[in-house]
Amino acid sequence: MESFFEKYLQLSNKNQNIIISLGEKQNDYTFDHTVNKKTIPKIMQFINETYKVKKKYYMETVYQHGNEQIIWTEEEVTYSIIQDSDLHMGDKYLLKWRKYHRDSVAIPVYNTYDSVYDKEVLEFLIENSFTCKVFIIDGLHSMDIVFHKPCGAKMVLEFLNKLEVISA
Repeated sequence: MESFFEKYLQLSNKNQNIIISLGEKQNDYTFDHTVNKKTIPKIMQFINETYKVKKKYYMETVYQHGNEQIIWTEEEVTYSIIQDSDLHMGDKYLLKWRKYHRDSVAIPVYNTYDSVYDKEVLEFLIENSFTCKVFIIDGLHSMDIVFHKPCGAKMVLEFLNKLEVISA
C-alpha cells in the first residue's frame, strides 16, 4: 500500500485521483465495498472530533454506460469517462488510481444504460487535504477516501490506521 501512495499521491489532482474503498477482500478477484451500518457513525464521530472538516450532503443519480458515467445532482450534470489505471487490493482496502476525462458541454444520451441508481452522499473534506465520502445506495453503506490534491503519505497512513481501530 505504501508503494502505491509513493507512486501516485503527489500526482493527484481533480482529473486523476487515488480512491481508497473500505470493505473486505472476498478473494483475489472480489472486494466487498459494504461497510457495517453501525461502523459509519463511529467513523463520522472520530472525523468530527479529530480533524478540521467541511461537510456537504447531497443526492445524485448515476447513469452508467460501460466506463462512461453521467451524474445528476441538484446543481449540475457531469459526464465522465473513467479509466482505472492501477489497482491494489488489501484485506481491508481497495486502492484505485483513477483518471477522469470530463465534459460538461457534450453529454451523450443512450437508449439504455448498464445501471441507473440513486446515491446519498455525505462528504467530509478533511484538513483541506482529502475527502472522506459516505455513500448509501439501496440501503447499503460504503465509504471512499478520495485524494484529489497532493497530500502527505504519513497523514494518510495514520488516518487509515485509526479507521482500522474504529472498525474492529
